[in-house]
Amino acid sequence: LEKTPYEVYKAGDNNEEELLNGCNTMESDAFVIPTYLLSGQPQTNLSNIKERLVGEFGENHANQMLNLLNLKSDEDAFRKFLDIISVYWFVHPHHSWSDLATANGVKTYKYLFSKQNGYYKSYHSGEMVYCYGNLARDTHTYRYNESDYKLSEIMVKYRTNFAKTGNPNGEGIPSWDLYNPLDQKILQLDEIVETIEDPYKDLYPIFDQIMDE
Repeated sequence: LEKTPYEVYKAGDNNEEELLNGCNTMESDAFVIPTYLLSGQPQTNLSNIKERLVGEFGENHANQMLNLLNLKSDEDAFRKFLDIISVYWFVHPHHSWSDLATANGVKTYKYLFSKQNGYYKSYHSGEMVYCYGNLARDTHTYRYNESDYKLSEIMVKYRTNFAKTGNPNGEGIPSWDLYNPLDQKILQLDEIVETIEDPYKDLYPIFDQIMDE
C-alpha cells in the first residue's frame, strides 16, 4: 500500500459508490476492562479518570473531555472513560471515514448499534450475529428475546438491500436517511430503530485536534 486509507480518501482515490458503516456503543469494553483487571489496577473512577485521560491525550484535551462529561459518580466515570476510548479507537475513525466519503460524493449510511442483550451486548463485533441472521444458531440463544430477533430481521434486510442496490431502505423496515455531516444524524439499532443525533458529536472536534497534532 502506497498510501494510508486516510490519504486515499483525502485524495478522492476511493472506489466505492455507496458506503454503509458504523459502530457499537461498547466497542472498547472487551479490551480496556481486562487490561486493568490483569494489571491489578482499579477500574476507572472519579478519583483517577483525569489522570488516565491525561495519560492518553494530554492535559489540555483531557480537560476538554472532562468539561463535556458532567460526571457525578464512579459509575459515570467508569462508563464515560470506556466511551471515550471507544470513540478514540473505533467511532471517530468511522466518523472521519463517513465525512471524507460524503465529501467525495459517496452516498453514506451510518449506524450506531446499542442493543443490550444477555450475552454480546453492544461489545466490539456484538452486532455481527444480528447482521447475518444467526441468533438462532448461537449456543447462547436463551439470552435473546423477541426484540433481538426482530432487530436481526431488520438488520438483515438493510444489509441485503444495500448489497443488491446500494440503498438499505425497503418495504417494511424503518427509513434510513443518508448521512449528512451538517446535522450529525445517524440510525440507532436498538429495541427501537430510529434516527438520532450522534451522541458523540461533541467529542469529534477534540479528536480532530488530536489527529492534527
